[in-house]
Amino acid sequence: MNTHPLPRAAAAAVVATVSAASGISAQAATPTGTIVFSRTQLTADNAPRSRSLWLLDVASGKVRALTAPTDRVFDMTAAWSPDGTRLVFERGTT
Repeated sequence: MNTHPLPRAAAAAVVATVSAASGISAQAATPTGTIVFSRTQLTADNAPRSRSLWLLDVASGKVRALTAPTDRVFDMTAAWSPDGTRLVFERGTT
């Protein structure tokens, strides 16, 4: 079967556009004005001791702990759920 390369290129462009649009909508699901970040506690010799997650309300400037800092527990790589109501994160231990 002999196919013309232009329709295949157009289909690839549509797939790329849809993929990019879905990435943008996932970003928009993050609650407005709320930032999740991590804080690392260090040992006396500057080695990481623990990492915990925190929330910052940009409008008020208030910060609150999301996870408790615990020795040898590292909470990181947080991402909002698509509806912006929950977080998923990675937890590592040593």
